Amino acid sequence: MSLVTKISSGFWSDEDVGALSPEQKLAVLWVLTNRDMNNLGYLKISKRQFEFDTGMSIQTLEAAMKGLPRGFLFRNDEAGMRVLSVNFIYYQFSDAVNNPANNVHRHLRVLLEHAESWVRKALEGRYKGLRSPLQKGGEKLAAKLLLGSSSGKSLARDQSRAEQSRAEQSPPEEGGEGGEGTAEAGAGAVAGAARVDGAAVRASQVRYAALRDRLRELEGKGGDRTREECEELRRVRQALAKLQAAQREGRF
Repeated sequence: MSLVTKISSGFWSDEDVGALSPEQKLAVLWVLTNRDMNNLGYLKISKRQFEFDTGMSIQTLEAAMKGLPRGFLFRNDEAGMRVLSVNFIYYQFSDAVNNPANNVHRHLRVLLEHAESWVRKALEGRYKGLRSPLQKGGEKLAAKLLLGSSSGKSLARDQSRAEQSRAEQSPPEEGGEGGEGTAEAGAGAVAGAARVDGAAVRASQVRYAALRDRLRELEGKGGDRTREECEELRRVRQALAKLQAAQREGRF
């Protein structure tokens, strides 16, 4: 299933990006569009995959990350190379991250609870809304949101509200006289509907990515899984299968 990632149109006008070589710019785009990046903007790098996809050495990627210290953090040690895009959350979810009452925030907090310490420190410093601890029982609630049938609608609602709020902050263009004003109002309604539809699609993609992250975590425990975790693993696999079937049918 392909995931949609939002990248700012200001990417190419950024002075730091402009200072990179063409190969390093490609390396950055490889990171941002990588399907294995989770919703925190965190990615474990596969050296073999990077070199296969781009035809470049992993040193090119490391040099690109060093050239963009405001936008990326990385670690490269015995555990391998890991990258964090610190602005990724903002461009994907906007202000939804700052509202503890919505499902996007809950999902990100669950991911953050299991993240490396340097990732938690960086993101809690960047996003004030992520500093609040997950409420009691929040992890179980988030699991229900991911596996429950209402999660996609809830995520879509939260994201559409955030996108509409951001759109409302921009001053509207003055309408023309007579029919032109009506046409512009109609265009605005169509644009609003498109935003909601886009949020629904993104919500399904968010849910898919979250389920995939949880699947890897549960499968990584092997024989150490508890009975509850074994049952959760079964339900996660079922939920992923349903999403994949819906995607093949073109429902999103």
